[in-house]
Amino acid sequence: MNKRQYEHAIAEAEQAITLDPNRADSYVALGSILNLAGQAEKAIGLLEKAMRLDPHYPVTNLSTSGWAYLLTRRYEEAIAT
Repeated sequence: MNKRQYEHAIAEAEQAITLDPNRADSYVALGSILNLAGQAEKAIGLLEKAMRLDPHYPVTNLSTSGWAYLLTRRYEEAIAT
């Protein structure tokens, strides 16, 4: 992700989810990558799932979700987040 190799990063994050579909951090990672790759609409559902999987999520999950809402021009949801 940091090298802007988004396709590769997406594939790696998807593989992490396949290996452990109950690990919330993997969904957050994929959501972050999708935000950077211009696919924020896809990120929103993944980030919501991450927060359902781990209801004691870190505050950074909210900023990543808020960012996805902002990128998709869902401003009211971004503000609420």
